[in-house]
Amino acid sequence: MAACDAEISSEWANSPIIVDGKGDDWNELSLWYFDDEGISLGVANRTDYLYFIIETVNPRLGMSLKQRGFTIWLDPSGEKLKSFGLRILGLQASAGHLEMALLIENILTFVPVGGKLGPAAQFSQKQGLSTYEIKIPIKASESVRYHLACKPGDEMSLGFELELPEQIGKSGKKMKKSKGGRGIGMGRGGRGMGRMNPGNDLKPEKPGKQSPEKDRKQKPKLEKKEIWLILTLASNG
Repeated sequence: MAACDAEISSEWANSPIIVDGKGDDWNELSLWYFDDEGISLGVANRTDYLYFIIETVNPRLGMSLKQRGFTIWLDPSGEKLKSFGLRILGLQASAGHLEMALLIENILTFVPVGGKLGPAAQFSQKQGLSTYEIKIPIKASESVRYHLACKPGDEMSLGFELELPEQIGKSGKKMKKSKGGRGIGMGRGGRGMGRMNPGNDLKPEKPGKQSPEKDRKQKPKLEKKEIWLILTLASNG
């Protein structure tokens, strides 16, 4: 990829966002919807933290994110350098619960998801909606061991590495933004973003006995994908 895919802007969070996987603090903030990937992304910041919310109603994509995880890259230089990243480890790679690690200059350091050392993450699945909430410190303090050196108003490159089921990403539609409320068609605040295209919104199979050979054939193939954006952090007021 020779250039970043798009430019997005963070929003100022009037109060600290609680990273609990519920997403209640995002009801009045905007989300960017990536139609090709079937993902909604929210970005907000204060003077001390950068916050993310990542959501999908696609069951196969939600399962892929839960099982295989993903990586967020942040490059204050505006390039696409993978020198500071947060890797969310899927359940396949962990002991059955959410784990994460920092990638700083190719050194992998496991950190607690509760934010004891600075970064924090939480995941939930409810009524078909898969949600990740993440926060990363952008200001040094006595209680923060790991942080990204930047400040409100700065511009940086934001990258995502994830694995998508092959059925997703065939619509050819672009990214779009919606303001206020959440829900993605789930009736959780009237966000107005609508559901994904019917071709992407795949229904689960009916329960029943199937042979192992048939199960293997039905598993969706995954493709690795990188998404790079130019992100501008919000300034207070």
